[in-house]
Amino acid sequence: MSELPAWLARATGSLGYELVAVEPVEGTDPFSGAIRTFRLRTADGQLLKARRAVSPASAARAQRLAARLAEPGIPEPLARHGSVTFERWIEGVTLDSLPLSEVLIEEAADLLAKVHSYPGSPRWRLPQNRSVGPVRVEISGLAARLRSARAIDRATSEELDAALRSGLPERAAWGLVHADFAASNMVLDAEGRLVSIDNEHLRWGFLDADLGRTWARWRLPAPAERRFLERYESSAGRTVGREALRAWRAVGALVSVAVRVRYGGRPEASLARLRDALDSAG
Repeated sequence: MSELPAWLARATGSLGYELVAVEPVEGTDPFSGAIRTFRLRTADGQLLKARRAVSPASAARAQRLAARLAEPGIPEPLARHGSVTFERWIEGVTLDSLPLSEVLIEEAADLLAKVHSYPGSPRWRLPQNRSVGPVRVEISGLAARLRSARAIDRATSEELDAALRSGLPERAAWGLVHADFAASNMVLDAEGRLVSIDNEHLRWGFLDADLGRTWARWRLPAPAERRFLERYESSAGRTVGREALRAWRAVGALVSVAVRVRYGGRPEASLARLRDALDSAG
């Protein structure tokens, strides 16, 4: 059995899990040398995924929101200790390793639409319309820092600014978002159901920004992108403005560039995605 890192040993000990096998899951955190995900087998026969979130607060929030959502495709963690969550291990094939099909594209769109359609509570209905002003300020500052670091050039920064001015509305739909929805994080399980296996970033945010993040991370051929969006709109019962979507896609790609620059990764693919967003008509 592999040696447990201290954080995992503390969590399993506190929760009373008796382990008989531990397997590190490589490649789950491309921006860190630390492995934060493990496949565990317990003495009572359970097969679990242990994952260390960024903080106890984010882990607790994601667990709470997954429970509220009550969606089989977004499994709720079985247990949590601090920033470490334990879930049932989902056996299956990741969506990014499967041939594209209309059925899977539509199932993925349905799943994201279910997250975005979370109604809130009788006292706090969702989605709400909220000011986009803080996002404008944040993204403008991020673009300025990337330009100072020579990660993006002046022309790209000016094009981005123009896209945000013309595309982002003053107010936009705000509710439950996934914040990490991509083909690499979805598995087709043994029953043929599409399941999101990485939900630690569930939080509140702008719905169309979540669509932009998904587009930035999940490169699809144009016909498949159109099918995904059309199915999403039908399933969620809401229409997404195409000029606004172009701006949110650029935002998603810019954030992806920033993450890679921050952690010493190669930003070329994210820069190309930013170029795609700026060159598109939405």
